[in-house]
Amino acid sequence: MKPGDQVSKGTVLISLVNDAVAAQESLQKIRAESTLEIDASKSEYDLAVLEENAAQKAYDRHAINDLELQRAKTNTIRKRLAWQLFVQRKEEAVAQHLQIYAQLQQHHLVAPISGTVEIVKVDIGELVADVRPVLRLVTIDPLVVDAPVPMTVADTLKVGGSANVLFPQLTGTPTLEGTIAHVATVADPGSETQLIRIVIPNPDGLPGGSHVVVTFQ
Repeated sequence: MKPGDQVSKGTVLISLVNDAVAAQESLQKIRAESTLEIDASKSEYDLAVLEENAAQKAYDRHAINDLELQRAKTNTIRKRLAWQLFVQRKEEAVAQHLQIYAQLQQHHLVAPISGTVEIVKVDIGELVADVRPVLRLVTIDPLVVDAPVPMTVADTLKVGGSANVLFPQLTGTPTLEGTIAHVATVADPGSETQLIRIVIPNPDGLPGGSHVVVTFQ
């Protein structure tokens, strides 16, 4: 990633290479997706059922003795248990794969939102710490304006109301209309103001961080 790149939510921004974990995840994924053992054991169980039925018919004709019939029934039970065991092992393999996959994801920094890469603070091969910022991702559409408003005015405002936002530093920029998204429930005792959050559609990409003048309708 480099400054200026547009990314979508879920995009891997930075990855810490861990070949051992990646290889383990790939191997466990194969095991989790494979049904070969289940299919083979199910075939053996189906065959055992057929053999037991044939043995039962032979027993009814007095062609085999009790021991031979019991041996056929026991073989069916053994094949059924083997089949169920392989089903259980596949479920365990799926759970283990999810666990390893989660560990691998801890080595990836994923974009929590769609936006633009503003700053990258690490280079390839550089070691990083958990608390160190490595990248700045911003979104400016919509723009969010936090305006401290006198309490007497804030008391008249409601979420969903309209506000006009002027960018005095940007020549030729029209006044934009935004929507009140939040009215603070706690006032600043020093300035006797309440924070009003306004959301403004910004398809033209006006820069964030600008000083603005806000009026309410």
